Amino acid sequence: MFPTKRRKLTNGNGKRQSSDWDDDVPELESHIVLRVNTEKCLVELRNQRLAQYAADAFGEVTGQVYHTALRLLTQQIPRCQLDPRIDSDINDGDGPGSNVRQVTVTSMEILENLDESVDVSHGVGKASADQIDLRSAEKIRATPAQPMYDSDDSFDDSPPLQRASARPQENGAGGRGSGDSEDDEPRTASGSREARVKFEDGPAPGASRMDHVRQHLLLLAESRQGFLRHCGGQGRGQWTVDFKPLIDGFKQTEVDAVIEQSFGRHGLRLTRILREKGKLDEKMLPSLALMKKGEVQGKMLAMQMAGFVDVQEVPRDASRTATRTMFFWFFDIERTEAQLVDDFYKTMLRCLQNLEVHRYRERNILSFVERNDVKGKEEEVMTAEHYNKYSRYLELQSKLLGHVMRLDDLVAVFRDY
Repeated sequence: MFPTKRRKLTNGNGKRQSSDWDDDVPELESHIVLRVNTEKCLVELRNQRLAQYAADAFGEVTGQVYHTALRLLTQQIPRCQLDPRIDSDINDGDGPGSNVRQVTVTSMEILENLDESVDVSHGVGKASADQIDLRSAEKIRATPAQPMYDSDDSFDDSPPLQRASARPQENGAGGRGSGDSEDDEPRTASGSREARVKFEDGPAPGASRMDHVRQHLLLLAESRQGFLRHCGGQGRGQWTVDFKPLIDGFKQTEVDAVIEQSFGRHGLRLTRILREKGKLDEKMLPSLALMKKGEVQGKMLAMQMAGFVDVQEVPRDASRTATRTMFFWFFDIERTEAQLVDDFYKTMLRCLQNLEVHRYRERNILSFVERNDVKGKEEEVMTAEHYNKYSRYLELQSKLLGHVMRLDDLVAVFRDY
């Protein structure tokens, strides 16, 4: 999905090309024992997942640029979850340290290792230099920035910023008069109205490939998720990735998606309030969530039964009566993530058990198609009834295995990355 530059080793027949330096490569001895470095494999799988996140957010070209940056950065990272006893000199974004080495990559290195077939002029907006706040865009951050949330889901006490009106003044120089109508607007040859806003499809004049790559990197650095951090000015810009806050943000996104699917937007709003404020008295939740008291009690009880939230009872005196007891709701993110991983494993097990049951039901057809004289000619050899059963089984198997793979990716996000 995300190609990388590598030495060409095969010809048209699929055989390795011979070269002068083949004789200089030492041969491995027969008694050497090799093993797969699973920790490094997890690092590469994490790179693929993060690059796919970036591609979904900003486009395929930006995702490929980000994957190249991740590949260069993780060459010096041995594992996803760093061990402080072994990897004490590497920083993964969990905070600065006196003897911590920050792994960085420059824009020049990214450009040199980026696949030449990638057209970096696509996927970014076209704007002239006078329309960009260079001081803000080129800002260098020595430490990870605070996570950003959507404006609809933020619960800070600061007043919202006033948005400028998009409607032009009617009596202004750029506005239309009251007598103007839409029928007076210019039309194309086909009769449709011409678009008032037109975008430049071609690349910006005079922009080099390096300039386009830096635009993609700045776009990733300014993202709400914090895919990259601009940490230096050498080599046309130094970049690093704060993996721990980045993965924590994706964990939070997956948890929010599960809560929203199960309990709706109101349930997600309540859990975000608890996550932001901590433990809250149940009397304060309706005013903060802008919901009725009965709706809040119903949602909180449903989420408590599912294990997402819990309540702590604090008696005011020794009588411990309900009227003299305060109830504090809280949201434990670590316990919720552990419960989700357990639910994912149970769902994967049920999918595999369901697939095994269907395999047992269609065991005669499956044993028939495994014969050498039937493979590749199932539709010709089998009857219409048996072939339809076989096709339905293949479709069901594809859905179940795809669901298992999706759950396995989620388990990796919560447990391995």
